[in-house]
Amino acid sequence: MMLAFIIAKKGGAIQGIIKSKTNTVDLRSATLIDFTYGIILFYFKELNNVPMSTTWVFIGILAGREIALNYMLRKNEPRRAMFSNLGMDLFKVFIGLVVSIVLVYAVKYLATL
Repeated sequence: MMLAFIIAKKGGAIQGIIKSKTNTVDLRSATLIDFTYGIILFYFKELNNVPMSTTWVFIGILAGREIALNYMLRKNEPRRAMFSNLGMDLFKVFIGLVVSIVLVYAVKYLATL
């Protein structure tokens, strides 16, 4: 039911994040890139002993897609914009990680009071 809801909403909020990244006219190339990175990250998440959260898998898929599409579609353009976007995404992830760690310690501290 949840998948039907997401499809009915045309991807929801997460689709907005994906569309804010490199858009392609040819969906076949984007699908092939997504499939390739999905398989690689599936291996590292499910079949490998190293623990990895689904958040990092999603970030890896988006970053890999962004790098591959920029490499294939914009061969003659400078790579600064791509690395700037990836850096900003990584910064946002880092801020989220810091906030979550601070919240864990704050809850732990408040539980001891």
